Amino acid sequence: MGRVQEYPVVWLQCAGCSGCSVSLLNSAAITARQFVLDEIVPGKHVNLRFHPTIMAASGEAAIEVALGAKEDKGYLLVVEGAVPTAAGGAFGGVGETGGRHLAMTDAVADLAADALAVVAFGSCAAFGGIPATSPNPTGCASVREHLAARGVRKPVVAIPGCPPHPDWFMGTVVRVLLGGLPAAGELDALGRPLAYYGKLVHETCPRRADFEAGRFASRLGEDGCLYELGCKGPMANADCPTRQWNGGTSWCVGANSPCHGCVEPEFLCGEFNYVARAGQARGMRAGGTAMSPHNFDPDVVCSLRRYTPCSTRCFRIPLFVNGTKPALWPPSARRACAPWRRAARRTARC
Repeated sequence: MGRVQEYPVVWLQCAGCSGCSVSLLNSAAITARQFVLDEIVPGKHVNLRFHPTIMAASGEAAIEVALGAKEDKGYLLVVEGAVPTAAGGAFGGVGETGGRHLAMTDAVADLAADALAVVAFGSCAAFGGIPATSPNPTGCASVREHLAARGVRKPVVAIPGCPPHPDWFMGTVVRVLLGGLPAAGELDALGRPLAYYGKLVHETCPRRADFEAGRFASRLGEDGCLYELGCKGPMANADCPTRQWNGGTSWCVGANSPCHGCVEPEFLCGEFNYVARAGQARGMRAGGTAMSPHNFDPDVVCSLRRYTPCSTRCFRIPLFVNGTKPALWPPSARRACAPWRRAARRTARC
């Protein structure tokens, strides 16, 4: 029997809900038990040394295990959740060491400095997510932003999602075991693996034909494309339509819910810039995937205002471009938004 090579993994949980860990524990292709105990790749074993949710150890003994991984200098650091940086890191700690509060800010920076690479697991870790939304009193930041502020230069692989699909993480780990860290050409501009985030949700959505034919649902539960109900499929990069969730059972649109775009940095932290991305929808309608702020097609994107239906009221959110509300829109754009306004009036009466 050959020697098994160990790959240490330290998993830190910062400002988040632990939903990303729950998603990973629901993995079907590679179960959580196989991930922790078995050789995922023959001769190579993931040694999960520290994970606050599933480990049995606690207290300073557990913290010493996490910090002891620094001696190996070949471990993978996984960070789940945003990093609260305000007040010197007083808003979040991973435990105590030597009777001293170990802030999340310090733990992430110190462990990242000696890690082989860092995986920002979930939208909170990758982009800030819910904890970093305004007014953000705890000063939450993404892992990449925090490491840059601390002067730590390490490759960061982003696996966003709220929560991310377990296959996205498992597949990335297997890629590291087989061939080392992903090359630059295997990641997009946000550090996401193109194998999972290389296509728009809209490209493989089963309701794409409804979009092409102009069949749009006017309220949740109806047949047709959900774009006019706020679906972010034309702006979100993920393979959810083909991979699906819960062992391939369903996914958001399959459950008659619009895609929320949770894999994008604009998810909750900011508004999707419809005008800047309108060229993307226009290109897809023509069979392409080009994205350009100069290809605004009002016949495709009717979005002077974005409406989100609710059981009791309708929220109206003005569209801003680069932080500025446009003073004047061309008449063609205003005419194109008439169906949008009519749909909004209908949903307001729900």
